[in-house]
Amino acid sequence: MAALICDICGGQLSMDASGDFAVCESCGMKHTKDRVKAKVQEITGTVKIDDTDAVQEQIGNWETMASTAYGNSNYEEAYTYYCKILEKKVDYWFATFRKGMCLGWQSNLANIRVSEVLGGIVDATKLLLTDEEQTDKLKADGKLAMTVELFNWIQAVSNLIVNHANEFAGEVVSAAREFYERECLISELIKFNLNMMDETAYEHYEDKEGLTNLINTIISLGNTTVSNMNASFSIKTGSKYNSFWQIYEDVIENVSPDYKTITARNELSAAINKAKSNLQTWKSNFEKKQAEKARKEKEERIEKYWAEHAEEKAQLEARLSEIEDELKPLKENASRLDIQYNNISKKKNNPVPIDAEIRVLSEKRSALLKERESLGLFAGKRKKAIMEEVQALDSERARLDVIAKNQRNELIASVNEELAPIEKELTPLKKQIQDLDREKQSIKSKLTMDR
Repeated sequence: MAALICDICGGQLSMDASGDFAVCESCGMKHTKDRVKAKVQEITGTVKIDDTDAVQEQIGNWETMASTAYGNSNYEEAYTYYCKILEKKVDYWFATFRKGMCLGWQSNLANIRVSEVLGGIVDATKLLLTDEEQTDKLKADGKLAMTVELFNWIQAVSNLIVNHANEFAGEVVSAAREFYERECLISELIKFNLNMMDETAYEHYEDKEGLTNLINTIISLGNTTVSNMNASFSIKTGSKYNSFWQIYEDVIENVSPDYKTITARNELSAAINKAKSNLQTWKSNFEKKQAEKARKEKEERIEKYWAEHAEEKAQLEARLSEIEDELKPLKENASRLDIQYNNISKKKNNPVPIDAEIRVLSEKRSALLKERESLGLFAGKRKKAIMEEVQALDSERARLDVIAKNQRNELIASVNEELAPIEKELTPLKKQIQDLDREKQSIKSKLTMDR
């Protein structure tokens, strides 16, 4: 009989000393006694076995080992396990993503493995979004997980470049373009990272504050990158440049304008501003959707309640109709009385008899003062006479004011007497209207209150 081999890796199986299971000498996969028996039957042609569960179990084992290795920064080992997983499950988005990240974490300044990282993310995103088993929430969580890990990698690469800035500065011309291109690379990665998150992911991700903080942190790294690209450096010759690019541009002529610092800086700044604007828009749209959702749910609850209490609803609506019928003549009558009341009240502003005499006195006083102002320096006698007349007029005005006040009070009393019967009729009428309006509002509140 042929040797018993592992269905996962093809390694040879050896029975454990206990005789309860067999162990693969290559991958360590355990096979139960019943499974070994089934494999013997398969080899002898007795029966064909289904190893689906075993494959799933092995994928789980590989994923555990891959995750452990990845967490311990053993990216080469993790890469191997993720490759094994994808051999058995080619459409697994997370393994696709992590495979690319493992290569990214093995980068160095001479080879920053951007294409592998971005390729893994793009492929993983397609798999994630087309996976019908994944809910919108899980898809949002998956995109965020990729965003976080990409950001951590970008930050590590950025720190690597910045920490070696002095080495670049020492080599001056030969390294200036190299450093600049790496900063441009970081700029592109940050823009890609910012663009990974969309409104759908924001909408379905539960921790809105955490997501906002993450994007703001990525934006902060972008601002740091802009500063790095514009940082000043002094070189051994004593010259000082605003950026590595200017060193390169100063020494080598006829360079491509596509490499100018201001272009990359402005593009990154634009991406940062767009991300900030997107956050505000997503938040506003989400809040509007939540409010609309709450409104519809409330309407559905109310509708369901009154469907179960149709008789009570009919009674309330009938009473509303009665109230409207009662209010109509009351409001018409109140409106008529209000017009009468206002027209009569205007009489309080009518002039009183003494007003004409006061007006003549005021005009005479003004004329005297005007005459006094027109007199020359040597008309002192006339000026004195005028002031005596003015004083006399002021005394007379005080007397007339008392009369005017009395006449005004008499007018007001007369108008109030005319208003009294209207007010007597209007007051209870308005009370009826107020009570009916209050009852109407109470019924409406009851019909529309949340259930």
